[in-house]
Amino acid sequence: MDLIELLRKKEADIVDEATDSVIGSHLRHYVNADQLQTRERLKTLCDLTLECLVTKSDMPMTKYAEKIARQRFSSGFSLREVQTAFNVLEESIWSQILNEMQPNEYADAITRISTPLRVGKESIAWVYFSFLSNRKIRSVKGTGYAGRRRDEP
Repeated sequence: MDLIELLRKKEADIVDEATDSVIGSHLRHYVNADQLQTRERLKTLCDLTLECLVTKSDMPMTKYAEKIARQRFSSGFSLREVQTAFNVLEESIWSQILNEMQPNEYADAITRISTPLRVGKESIAWVYFSFLSNRKIRSVKGTGYAGRRRDEP
């Protein structure tokens, strides 16, 4: 099965699984979040991933990621919370790849699906870090980067 066909065919299952994972993650801003709103956000992210694959351009993901990074940062979301949505969507897609595709197709499919989501996560991180560098903040709590130098893991 082709990756684009898989995303179109299995989108509801992918988004449902990702929604359950985000809700179950017990992250501060998702604990009491409206489940339908969370699902809709993940569907948008899935649709953008598909758009990037179809158009062979990461620009739609980059623009969206920068927009939501500004919104979520202003709303007090940690970087970890925002990136968790990308991570669980990616894991849900991987699950469908492993269920629906042949083993010889796994490597290419996972590489292709990971690219727009990685670009989105990187775009979010850059926006967050640009905001943080312009503010005096005691820590970067919740991002996983507090107190680390660039050369440290």
